[in-house]
Amino acid sequence: MSSGVGNSGSRQSSQTATPHGASRRSWLFRPEPSQSASQFSSMIPAVVLHLSFAPRHLGSYRAARVDLDSARPRSRLVLQAPEPPEPEQPPPEEDLASEFEAGKAYGREIRSRFVAPRIDDPGLPLTDALVCISGSLFIAQWALNPAVPPSLKIPPPSWLSPTPLPGGIDWRGLPYILSTVSHGASLAACWVLGSLAASNYESDAFMGTWQTALARTWRAGAFAVGVLLLSTQLSLYVSLTAQGLDPYTIPTTELVDDSDPAVMQIIKTAFEVICDCGVQAVQLTIFRLYRWADAQGPGSGGPPR
Repeated sequence: MSSGVGNSGSRQSSQTATPHGASRRSWLFRPEPSQSASQFSSMIPAVVLHLSFAPRHLGSYRAARVDLDSARPRSRLVLQAPEPPEPEQPPPEEDLASEFEAGKAYGREIRSRFVAPRIDDPGLPLTDALVCISGSLFIAQWALNPAVPPSLKIPPPSWLSPTPLPGGIDWRGLPYILSTVSHGASLAACWVLGSLAASNYESDAFMGTWQTALARTWRAGAFAVGVLLLSTQLSLYVSLTAQGLDPYTIPTTELVDDSDPAVMQIIKTAFEVICDCGVQAVQLTIFRLYRWADAQGPGSGGPPR
């Protein structure tokens, strides 16, 4: 009996404890109908205390937000004209003096290339001259050789004229050979000046790398072409003036159609200069590369000669 009563008592206590074991939020705001009015009235102070405590936190949060906004830097767009650049300071006199001395030293170096050149191979200038003469002989053969097809021939250059010989000498090609050699010697003089300007007779020009040999050759050729153009213009000016023609004539289509003498002579001279430059460039480049290969010695690992 006592056990039964105890069980029923515990069962009733568990039933009554169930609403009290629920969460505090549900116990505060969702009271069970079985609760008495006294129990519900006891919850009113707790609710009032909770509602009075919440705005305090909200006010402190708003105050902290205001302080944070006031401490945060704000970007402002400022419109103003750019400051004028500072005036350039003139270089000091010491720099100008050093630059002037460096320019004088470079000028003395360029002058020494012509006045006191360095020629490591004394036979190389003569060999270059022979190559230039052979180029002129090639052009003469191209214009006069009957074995060349007519469609591939070029008109005889103005310098390719027979040289008068003493009486009794009647050799077929000798009059043309002399004028060709004379023209080739003139081209050789231009080339030698270019080689001196480019230091093309020093050992580095034919005993270094093949790139150096090729670069020195083309630099010398550029200077030689400039000398050739200058001398050709001077010679053409003298020739046109002696014939009573205008040396400042500009070739046009109308003048070419009318076969103007000055225009025809200018065009013919320009064609001859183009042929000379092309033939000499090819032959001298091939010869200088051969000279470089010969200076390397037999085989790839031989000593230079």
